[in-house]
Amino acid sequence: MQALAAASLTVANGEFVSVMGPSGSGKSTLLGLIAGLDVPSSGSIHVRGRCVSSMSDDEATVFRRQHVGFVFQRFSLLPDLTIEENVGAALMLDGRGDAEIQACVEEALRQVALWERRRHLPAEVSGGELQRAAIARALVAEPAVILADEPTGNLDSATGERVLLDMRRTVDEYGRTILLVTHDPIAAAYADRTVHLRDGTFQRSSGR
Repeated sequence: MQALAAASLTVANGEFVSVMGPSGSGKSTLLGLIAGLDVPSSGSIHVRGRCVSSMSDDEATVFRRQHVGFVFQRFSLLPDLTIEENVGAALMLDGRGDAEIQACVEEALRQVALWERRRHLPAEVSGGELQRAAIARALVAEPAVILADEPTGNLDSATGERVLLDMRRTVDEYGRTILLVTHDPIAAAYADRTVHLRDGTFQRSSGR
């Protein structure tokens, strides 16, 4: 069985698009392919003018680190690192200098109103703060594209709304492109348009 079959999607620069569909419809597979974590059996994937699907593993890793931010549903923060260390880890791997890392981390954490919590460990902050830290980690390298996989799935409605407002603001104020996978029509409504995925195929699109 194909995870995605004859699926074609174009997302403009600075556009916020939500992807909805039932479990098993191919939503998370779509994000993995765009990020270069998976390789399609046919077809091609282009991000910022580059063919991600033809990159080697090392090339895809560097490309992700520099151009693509990923927000996971379960945060995926390292428990022994502080919030600011988690957010800055990718920049350290990229060989950035300490002063540059500090400035980028501060900017990202201030964008999500988390700077005052920067020295706390993940176990010492709330679920909503963890998700906002995950968003800051996705923002820190100033990526052109942010991929978010059910980022509000484990949050209460008020906290989820704050996270979605943070994401909306990164589009409106910073011109980033966001692809949001969600089951929640309320979350999808924050996007500029919604595409529907079923059985590996896009069914229809709706705007705000």
